[in-house]
Amino acid sequence: MECNALVKPQQLAQLISELDDAPLRSVRDDAYVCDIPAQNDPGRKQLWIIPTDAKLGANPNLWIKTHQELLDEVIDRSIGYATIIFAGSLPAAVERRRVDVHRVSPDGTRQRHFQNIRIMSGPAHVWIDRLRIHDAEGYLNRTKREQQLKRWAGKHWHDEDEQSYIVPNLQTVQGSEETVAKKAQEQLLANRPSCPDSGFAIIYGQGGVGKTFFLSRVAHLLCRAAQQDLTASIPVFMALRGILHTDALETWLSHNGGEHLSLRQLTTLVRRGVVAPILDALDEVVKGEARKGGEEFLTHIFELAHAGTLRGVLA
Repeated sequence: MECNALVKPQQLAQLISELDDAPLRSVRDDAYVCDIPAQNDPGRKQLWIIPTDAKLGANPNLWIKTHQELLDEVIDRSIGYATIIFAGSLPAAVERRRVDVHRVSPDGTRQRHFQNIRIMSGPAHVWIDRLRIHDAEGYLNRTKREQQLKRWAGKHWHDEDEQSYIVPNLQTVQGSEETVAKKAQEQLLANRPSCPDSGFAIIYGQGGVGKTFFLSRVAHLLCRAAQQDLTASIPVFMALRGILHTDALETWLSHNGGEHLSLRQLTTLVRRGVVAPILDALDEVVKGEARKGGEEFLTHIFELAHAGTLRGVLA
């Protein structure tokens, strides 16, 4: 279930810009550039460079060699930390380089200094820099990543459940847009299921017919696929419990692995499709006094769906 915000350079650049609430600028069509104040070094800046040619993630040295002029332009002595982030899955691991940067000062003299640069993929950036799933040397900790994915989406399904699983008889709702509904049906029932390309697939059914059982399996399969593919959207299975409110999803995420991000940043990950929510049991929490909170929650997530590329399932 490939995430466009992780594999398409422009969408990756927009994601990073929104996460940092910082303006984005393009340089000679070679790359998108975004800089923010460095968190741990007042007076210095953190620089993100997102190349527009994702294919060169397979050969970062060539990109650096052929874009020296760009680096000379965007890196000055105010830059404390610089990272080149390629859309897609490459480079396969974080790389580090020390580059020679030249700039012409206002008086016309040529200045030279060395800059340490990290090079990484878009998915690695999300997991390492945003979710803080890394080892002591700053590389992606794949074991912890797999464990976190399992906590988010894979812990509700077991081998004995698979043995008793029967393919459900999902039917498209009369009056819905037939092509879209049919595609969503096929995506959810596939051996390697996926969420809609954008928006929510909504599953209706009476209590006890197996919606939770089915969603648990979908979440498990999405989790397994994401463990094998860094570019996949991150599935999150959330059983809606208690009293809902506008940012109930983001609050849940902040207490379950997203504690290094603000609620606004978590909203961005959901809106951009990086996090794919699989929401269950909505009908159990929109009754009586909880109805108003449920309506606020639904309004919020559907606004996110209309405003971005959110993808998920709601039962």
